Amino acid sequence: MTSKADLIFYGGDIITMDEDATGVKDASCSGPTVEAVAVADGKILQVGMRKDIFELVGDETQVIFLSGQTLMPGFIEPHQHACITAENRSLYKDIGGVKHRSYAEVSNTIKKRLNEVKPDEWALFVGWDPELIPDLPELSATHLDENYSSTVPIVIVGQNWHVCWANTPAMNAAKIDTNTPNSVGGEIVRDEASKATGQFLEFPGMRLLFNAYPKPSPEHLLKSFKDQWRFYSSVGFTTMTELAFMPNNPSADDSGLPRL
Repeated sequence: MTSKADLIFYGGDIITMDEDATGVKDASCSGPTVEAVAVADGKILQVGMRKDIFELVGDETQVIFLSGQTLMPGFIEPHQHACITAENRSLYKDIGGVKHRSYAEVSNTIKKRLNEVKPDEWALFVGWDPELIPDLPELSATHLDENYSSTVPIVIVGQNWHVCWANTPAMNAAKIDTNTPNSVGGEIVRDEASKATGQFLEFPGMRLLFNAYPKPSPEHLLKSFKDQWRFYSSVGFTTMTELAFMPNNPSADDSGLPRL
């Protein structure tokens, strides 16, 4: 006996990715062969003509009319850093070019965040992007100290994640001075007097700051993961990847990741 459906979708273009079974009327086909989709226990139970699918309606079946919208399989994102992105959501305030169009808008976001920071917190930002926001100034510790704060540690990470900038309090908290050596593969940019300018290149150099960050609470981290997963779902992603996870690396450790 065929199970009854939990959900039935109909009333729109249904794309199955099967070239012989289309739900879209166009010049290449005489008519749709898929008019509805039935779902049971979170899995597709059956696709086909509406009259056949509606035979799967039970007392508790929810029937959803698509109102002419398109129903299609979810996207698979093959190159993502899902866990890192979720973790960063718990740390950084976005100042990227998607939500900001000028330095004035970026500056307002930075200042607003600085007004919210609590004692012992850092003000962390990500998305500094001169390509999308051409009027951004050159950053340095001096610029951040004089224009934003000389007491609150500030770190701004570039959109490409190959560069970041820190103010003097952040470098002091990370114990970075004229005697701090460069990490292999990274660089602390210095002036003629060997003083750190506040610019750090590549992850090994940036990590000198990252390792000094106050860590988010487990509750905050869990919320960030859930929010990131909801975002992926809202834009149609059903499968994500974490390309920075290396299970064969003896130092790999996911014990700090929240269990959803």
